Amino acid sequence: MTDQDNTQDNNQDKGQGQANPRGTAAGTNDATAAAPPAAPPEGTTTAGALFELEPTPEEKRAAQREAKKKAEERAQAQRGAAATKAAPTKYREGTEVRYQRHTLTLPKEMTAKEVLDWLSEDDFPELAFEETELRHDKEKNRLVPVRKAQKKGAVAWRS
Repeated sequence: MTDQDNTQDNNQDKGQGQANPRGTAAGTNDATAAAPPAAPPEGTTTAGALFELEPTPEEKRAAQREAKKKAEERAQAQRGAAATKAAPTKYREGTEVRYQRHTLTLPKEMTAKEVLDWLSEDDFPELAFEETELRHDKEKNRLVPVRKAQKKGAVAWRS
């Protein structure tokens, strides 16, 4: 080995001399030279946690976009609900109505309000439209009126 080779080996041992293949000096740490600033460790407090900071313009725009998207979704839901309320369900002629061990047959095609008015005329005055829900079994073609619970107190019989 020559004197020149010995000097190169000594310089490399001391971290001096040639550059490594990544282009940084041999004595520097690659991870710290190229890495962005690290986030604070978990469990530590940041300025945002301690103080109410103003949102950045970018955060404000994102919040506005979210609010607009939610408002559009609500409007679509309301439009959809209005469309379903517009067409009342009609029950066909011959549908069975079962209530209190009685079975009645609808004389003609009727809506829920008409069915409940028809039932409450003579036989079942407690079946008012506002206080009753109709459940329809499509497989058996059967309607079952179900009384809704009162908000306060006992059930008041209407006469």
